[in-house]
Amino acid sequence: MPLGDSLTQGTTENIGYRRDLWLALQAQGANVDFVGSQRGTPWGEPPQTDFDWDHEGHWGYTTPQLLANVDGWLASAQPDIVLLLAGSNDLISGGTSEGAAQGIESLIGRIRAANPSVRIVLGKIPPIGNVTYDVEGLNARIEAIAARLDQPGSPIRIADLNTGFDCSKDTFDLVHPNSLGASLLSSRWLAALKTLLPSSTGAN
Repeated sequence: MPLGDSLTQGTTENIGYRRDLWLALQAQGANVDFVGSQRGTPWGEPPQTDFDWDHEGHWGYTTPQLLANVDGWLASAQPDIVLLLAGSNDLISGGTSEGAAQGIESLIGRIRAANPSVRIVLGKIPPIGNVTYDVEGLNARIEAIAARLDQPGSPIRIADLNTGFDCSKDTFDLVHPNSLGASLLSSRWLAALKTLLPSSTGAN
């Protein structure tokens, strides 16, 4: 389940990392099924039909908004792997990195309550345009959460979506990834997923 905000949902013309990741997984023989209640974007469905559209990305959502809905999404989709990318909108809306990290930790708790053996890939957030937000502080907290909550029966891996990401060339609006940015983010998700999903194993 790709779970998060607009960086997960994308737009009709810039669908984000999901298509590139799906195609890369298929190329490596990984039998995966993306799940979630969403298929399109706020502006309609993506023009490509060559990937699994299902996801749980919601434009503009903060961690409290995700928490308000996540139990129902999880009960319906029953994912055994979750790609969690959240916190950017908490910072943009005036929240602190500490508050965003607490929201992310609460989401992990809800995800595990729905499936105690779930595998989680936790994304460090990309840079946010030319505005000074505490992205570095939040990402340090995300790394600490992953290290502290990682369990043998429910592992957490980090996808570094920040290092090397350049808003001036990897986005179409200084925030959301264009094709270059999507390719970069996909490669980082894939690197983390490889440690959790052997190519011969199918998973949601």
